Formats: sequence, structure tokens, C-alpha cells
Amino acid sequence: MDTPDPLLGVVLDERYALLRVVGRGGSGVVYAARQIKVGREVAVKVLAGDAGDPRRVARFERNARALSELRHPNTLKVIDFGHLPDGRPYLVSPLLQGAPLREILDTEGRLDVRRTLAIVEQVADALVEAHEAGVIHRDLKPENVFVERVAGRNVVRVIDFGIARLIGGEGRLTSDGVSLGTAPYMSPEQVRGEPVDPRSDLYSLGVLAYECLAGHVPFTGRTWLTIVVQHLEEDPPPLRGLAVGPVPAALERLVMACLEKLPDDRPADAVEVRAQVQAVDPDDVTVRLPARRRWPLAVVAVALLGVGWWALRPPPPPAEPVPASRLAPELERFFRSAQLLLHFFLLPRLVFQLPP
Repeated sequence: MDTPDPLLGVVLDERYALLRVVGRGGSGVVYAARQIKVGREVAVKVLAGDAGDPRRVARFERNARALSELRHPNTLKVIDFGHLPDGRPYLVSPLLQGAPLREILDTEGRLDVRRTLAIVEQVADALVEAHEAGVIHRDLKPENVFVERVAGRNVVRVIDFGIARLIGGEGRLTSDGVSLGTAPYMSPEQVRGEPVDPRSDLYSLGVLAYECLAGHVPFTGRTWLTIVVQHLEEDPPPLRGLAVGPVPAALERLVMACLEKLPDDRPADAVEVRAQVQAVDPDDVTVRLPARRRWPLAVVAVALLGVGWWALRPPPPPAEPVPASRLAPELERFFRSAQLLLHFFLLPRLVFQLPP
């Protein structure tokens, strides 16, 4: 039998009565609570960690105030914050009605181009305001993107903005084994433990967009180390052939640009990402043969021309008996012609992998 959560029924700062658990994650526990004076339900997230370090408490309060200034409709608003009696920090936000993107992807597998564009555009829109305010998400992933149905349309809410920063991390594995940042979505600079800037969030957004289209993240593995090494060293597999349908070339270029290893090679900021998303024509699904497949066609064409010339060339004049001294060159010419014919019949099967 599960042990009841000791915080259920507790009233925080005489304002929020904790009613039930609605979610658990690496960064804390989310409770549905009643805001006593107003009588509405809100969400209270009790963050992981404690208040043993005064600098951590000061950092939490400073960053919580910054988060509370975010007003974008695609950002989950922080409406209050405080500390439990034992010193653990908590944040208060509206209680969302809908489903996290993770649940949607687990149910549907992959999303089509239009739905992916709508989600990426709204996330990028939320990032524009946050980055301008100096707030970096640091843990952008489907679990932190919530989709609500509002007035007949899907509205995205980005949640847990800056949580890694609030609890003192920089998006890396800490000495006590708490992962601040999630390996499949971490930028290379996060993996290396370097200071991050807004372009780190753009890398994570690229991973999220890739997963929406392909049904899986670009880099997978059985261990944390296996995944992060790929972030540092491997190129993501092309999206073409993995998505529900053909992917517009402009969208594929944008996703791959966000996944560049070096921040300077990615889009400059979320404003640029948003503009590129808005410029994508979801109906532009012309599939072009990749460049690496075009050169065999040229070889086949040259071979066909050569065989045609050989077959249609005018017959030579009656030949005199061939001296023995000229027999070897004639035999060499014969074998070369046979080799050309052999290529003519076998090369198309090798190039296009036709059955025998």
C-alpha cells in the first residue's frame, strides 16, 4: 500500500490548501490546490532540494521573480512563490486542463507537418519573450510542453521555465545524481557543463521538432553517456523517410540548423526560428532525389549511349585476314565490349536494388 503524501491537506502560507497530486518529475511534485481567498484551483509545484544553502534560497527568489514577469500566453505563468515550513521552495501557477505533449506523442507516435509547425511556432513564440527577459528554459522537452484546447484551437503552454536554474543547476548531471536537463534534449554545451545562452534552448527545440515528425529523438541509447556522446559527435539522421509524410525542405533545413553542434551555426535567436516556421509552406512536399543517388543515373545513361553507339555504328569494310600481331588488340577490344554489356544489364539492378 502506498504511503499517503504527507503534504496533502497542508495549507501553505495560509493561502493554498494542497488537495491532490497531479504530477511528479525530477524537478519536483505538482499538487492541485485551492487558493483559499479566491476559491479557485491552482497548481502548486514543490521543487526538489532543500533550503540548506542560503545562496540557493536567494537564487530561487531572484529567478522566481523573473519568471513571474513572463506574460506570454504560451508560457505558463508563475502567480506566486514561497517556501514550505521545512524550507523547500514552491511555485504557484494556473492549473492546466489538457495533456502534455509527451502523452500525445506516446499515444499517436508522430505528428503531421501542420501540427508540428503549430507547436514549434508557439514554443518559439514563448521563447522570444523569455530570452528577452534573460530567462533560459534549460529543460525543453515534450514533458514541459502542455497542449490545451481553448476556444476551438490547440494552445501550447511551455512549463517549468528556468527550473534547472531555480534549483541551482546548469543542465548537467550533478554529484548527487540529479539530472538537471534531460539527456536526449540537452545541447552539446549543456553536456560539457559550459555556460549556456538562448541558443541552447533552440537546440532542444530542434530535438522536440524532430521527435514530433519522426516519432523518436535523433539520438537514443541505453545509457546517459551513450546519448550525450552522440550529441557531441554524431550527425542526426535525415528526417526524410521517418515522418508521417514528406517533410517540406524548409522545415527539414530549420530542424537540422537547430541541431548544429556549435551555437554559432544555429539560428541566431528564437525570433529567427519563429520567422522561418511561419515561412514554411506545409503543402510544399516535393520530394527530390538526394544528390548521392543522382550520379548512378548518369553512369547508366552513359552506358546506354555507349551500347547504342556500338550497336548502330556503320559496319566496317570487309576485313582482310588478321595477322597474328594484331590478334591481341582485337581480343582486348572484344572483352571490353563484353564488359560494357555486362554493366548495361547489371548496373541498374545494383543501383536501384531490383530483384533478380
